[in-house]
Formats: sequence, C-alpha cells, structure tokens
Amino acid sequence: MWVADMDFLSPPAVVEALKERAEHGVFGYTFAPEELGRVIVERMAALYRWKIEPEWIVWLPGLVCGLNVVCRAIGKASDAVLTQRPIYPPFLSAPPNQSRILQTSAMVLNGNRWEIDLDDMRKAISPSTRLYLLCNPHNPCGRIF
Repeated sequence: MWVADMDFLSPPAVVEALKERAEHGVFGYTFAPEELGRVIVERMAALYRWKIEPEWIVWLPGLVCGLNVVCRAIGKASDAVLTQRPIYPPFLSAPPNQSRILQTSAMVLNGNRWEIDLDDMRKAISPSTRLYLLCNPHNPCGRIF
C-alpha cells in the first residue's frame, strides 16, 4: 500500500495559498527569503545551542539532490554510507550514485511502532562507514524520531 498527500483532499488554506501563488504565472525555483536564514540560525541556537552563520546554510531545491550532495561531500569514493530499510528509495540510490558503498540495517516493527534495530545497526557499521542517513520523519514508516 502507498499513502501520499495526493490521496486526500487538501486543506482550504493550502488550496488558497496555491491559487494565490499560481496567479503570477512564473513557476521556476525561487530564492529563500533572507529572513529564513535568520530564523534557522535562531532556531538552531535555541534548540541545540549551535552557533551558525546564515552564510553557512546551503539551499538546495529538494531532498533527492540533497542526499546526493551529502553523499559526495562526506568521505571519498569507496567509503560507506549507512541507512535503514525500509526507506524512501533515493536514500538507497544516492550512495552508489556517488561511488559510495551502501550499507543498510533493518528497522523492526514492534507492535504498531517502527524502531531502529540498534544491534543490527552496530553490525552494519564498518571501518569504512563515514555517513549515516536518517529519514526523519521516516518515509514510508511514518515514524518521527
């Protein structure tokens, strides 16, 4: 089974926002507003005590290219990238697309809750593991870690 946002009626506020956005007729990529960088800097400080600068933030047009960018940026060719299964397929294709070795460990269904199998994850890690890709909220399990 597959559940996606297009399987359900969108909320009226979303429909109105889309209508308003569509009225200008230009549908290319937009730039992140300057205020968004400031908000992210403040949020990282408040939540995690991270001191970052707005110019450190790299804006990407989507998750799939982000997965490929991070796989290329961390480690070198033939290093390994770890993630869990089941998972959104681009998490599995990005490492080999960037000449990295894909490592996976199983998630387990405990009652009605998907969990990371930490023992299996420990076994999957090798000396060449350089990156861990966590899907959060998890797709397709729906779990928020």
